[in-house]
Amino acid sequence: MNTDYPAFANGPNLLGGQGKLGVDLMQLIVAPTAAYKIAPNHSIGISPLLGYQRFKAHGVQAFNGFTSSLGNVTNRGYDDSFGYGVRIGYMGKLTPTFSIGAAYASTMKFDEFSKYKGLFAEQGGMDIPENYNLGVAWQATPAFLVALDYQRINYSNVNSVGNPSTNLAFAPLGADNGPGFGWKDVDVWKLGVEYRYSQQLTLRAGYNHTDNPIQSRDVVFNILAPAVVKDHATLGFTYTLASGNELTMAYMHAFKNDVTGLMVSSAAPTRSRCTRTRWASPIAGRCNFSARYCHRTGVESPRFQTTPPRLFTKTGFLFHDDSSAAVRWTTPRLDTAGYQ
Repeated sequence: MNTDYPAFANGPNLLGGQGKLGVDLMQLIVAPTAAYKIAPNHSIGISPLLGYQRFKAHGVQAFNGFTSSLGNVTNRGYDDSFGYGVRIGYMGKLTPTFSIGAAYASTMKFDEFSKYKGLFAEQGGMDIPENYNLGVAWQATPAFLVALDYQRINYSNVNSVGNPSTNLAFAPLGADNGPGFGWKDVDVWKLGVEYRYSQQLTLRAGYNHTDNPIQSRDVVFNILAPAVVKDHATLGFTYTLASGNELTMAYMHAFKNDVTGLMVSSAAPTRSRCTRTRWASPIAGRCNFSARYCHRTGVESPRFQTTPPRLFTKTGFLFHDDSSAAVRWTTPRLDTAGYQ
């Protein structure tokens, strides 16, 4: 996955950081496989999954105020991670024209991205979620094949991916229960057809439909990972050359989709620059009060109604204690802190 947004002319980017904004995540999985035929038309197999990941993020300096590990959020260059998992599967031919298959892949456990332990939940964790697949294939004629697959991907089992971004209300970035991308589990359906036009040419087409894992509450975080496409179609062919070698080509078209959401400030949903400050409660036994209020050109400052607040330099996700009436809104002031 790769995103790369240019900065605005005056310097800030979409999330209020400096310079270009984006991430680059590369994944490699090696799966040596062993299979055993348990009956003439039925086989089982197992594959150890050996994984490698490479990641970098840039331009998210605005998140520095909400992290458990300052300095390990952005612009650290590439970091590497290695992991492992396992996949097991079954394939069977029930009739001369009808086949079925099933597979399960465990969560792939990876080392943490130590350079980004203040960005991803679980101190830089980025595991690959478990998934399972069921499929059927029907050889309608000697030349025509139809295949249908179902896949379930459990993103919610990986904290850095599945934790809601709203967890920022009670935990900083990088914490075990810290905010993630908020991806929900998805169901994926895949339909494919294959037609053998001649001895040399085989034609293929397919369609894929999936749920959108991104919810409106998590749109801001997912500017970095906008995996909102729900449908795509494919076309391809294989041509066998006179030498016996094969030439295969494929085309994929992803259909446009979007998700809208609000960047929420204290008073109203806005795109905004934010102040990040904290105030201590003057009342013994009360919780600390804090708040974050945003506007592109100015912010609302909270003030205690009867007692002037004491300002802390510590930053973090800011909220206020609803059980106390000691907070009220006063006049806005200009603020140039990071973008929400």
